[in-house]
Amino acid sequence: MTARPSRAGSYAPPRLSLEKRAVSPEAKAIVAHCLDVVILPTLTGQQKRPSSLPAIHRATEGLLGGLIALRGAQWARRPLSDSSFTQEPGISRNQFVKALRALETAGLIERSGGGYDRSGPVARGTETRLRLTEAGWELVSDFGVEGGSFDTLLR
Repeated sequence: MTARPSRAGSYAPPRLSLEKRAVSPEAKAIVAHCLDVVILPTLTGQQKRPSSLPAIHRATEGLLGGLIALRGAQWARRPLSDSSFTQEPGISRNQFVKALRALETAGLIERSGGGYDRSGPVARGTETRLRLTEAGWELVSDFGVEGGSFDTLLR
């Protein structure tokens, strides 16, 4: 006998993986802009170690690519436990959170905790939900980024 999926899981938004990579010049430009203008200024000198910067770049690229691929104001689920990053391509939880917090502080990403039921998100539970804000979508539009601008990383 197989286990039935939970009711809450059937109402949950898609899971955000960090596998998306910028493939178009526009996508590469928005990632570079967010990294240079939004994220790097929030980091201390020690946090900008040459060994950390490529992973922060990949986290930014995966986060933006995954949210842009959803189109519209749809929420995505993203676990933030250390173990949830073991399947991600060279990104640690710490590096992802640095990018996420900077983009959230800049008003480009909205984050909420909670679970899901038939009505949608509810304010109980611990799962993290993410989506681009209106300002985030304006930035995407300003850079001319489209759905095919990011592609899934091949493993």
